Amino acid sequence: MTQIELIRRMKGLSQTEVAARLGVSATIVSHTEKRYRRPYPKFRRALADLYGLPESMLFSPDGWPLEVELSGFAKAE
Repeated sequence: MTQIELIRRMKGLSQTEVAARLGVSATIVSHTEKRYRRPYPKFRRALADLYGLPESMLFSPDGWPLEVELSGFAKAE
């Protein structure tokens, strides 16, 4: 799981809601969260602004979403 997906879920937002607020498709949000694509700088800034966090907490210096280690948690069945 990526940091941006975890924060979105903690804020109770769907990918569709985030996409609408940023003016992009839900597919872009999904692909970014799953690390299928590296987002453009403008998207990274907009997402960081939406979540009220610095970009460096969400993305690596090369622009990929940061992953979160959830090894201590059991997966839902």
